[in-house]
Amino acid sequence: MPGSLASPKSPVQQRLEALWRGFSLRCPRCGQGAMSDGLLKPRPFCSVCRLEFTLAEGEFTGGTYINYGVTGVLFILGFVLLEHTLRLDLEVEFLIWAPFAVVFPFLFQRHAIGLFTAILYATGALDTRPE
Repeated sequence: MPGSLASPKSPVQQRLEALWRGFSLRCPRCGQGAMSDGLLKPRPFCSVCRLEFTLAEGEFTGGTYINYGVTGVLFILGFVLLEHTLRLDLEVEFLIWAPFAVVFPFLFQRHAIGLFTAILYATGALDTRPE
């Protein structure tokens, strides 16, 4: 119907949107503010809605676990796929996947932290912290 308001998003849609925003390094709440300044400098809070991004003591490991899991899955799937389709020698596979296993985690870490921060937001953990 023209002129009608869009239907509100379901809680599942809201959580999925927050996860995508976090992975994209945007604020999981508003989607406008950036979560980092460059490759190695995270922002402490959203410049638009002021959601705090700073992880509590021990929470940084969540992003590390996500990073480790994604790296492992991509490594194994890539290795098996190349082995099955191209039948490469083990030495050639090593020359491909050893650099991947070293470089990818560094490049993916801030996305993993953004995703973990979005998980904390989607579950309400960022909103229930003591001041």
